[in-house]
Amino acid sequence: MSGQRNDAERDALYTRFAENKKLPLPEKQRLAYYAAKDYLKEFDQAGDEYAPEMRKFVREYEKVMKHFDLYSSYVDKKYPKAASKQDRAVLEKEPQNFYVLSILAEAGFDSSQAGNASF
Repeated sequence: MSGQRNDAERDALYTRFAENKKLPLPEKQRLAYYAAKDYLKEFDQAGDEYAPEMRKFVREYEKVMKHFDLYSSYVDKKYPKAASKQDRAVLEKEPQNFYVLSILAEAGFDSSQAGNASF
């Protein structure tokens, strides 16, 4: 009985993930992300047919959100936050990440134009 309940929960989570993932709206993508996280927390086992797809989606979503947070900090003129340790860690892993490099360069330039040369 417990196995049937787990299978039903597993299928429900995958369905929620798949339905939300296919709509390119930010809210639907966020819901797909949380469904994938819940699925992986409960059912990430060797041989699971859906787990690789969900892991890939979670990685890509988190990468996009980091870029969004970086850009939001830059637009809000929160330059120290834009140059956070998290963004520097991204550059340590991916030194050729042009997006992060360009936003940090723009933040440094704008900050120096405002009289803060700490970058």
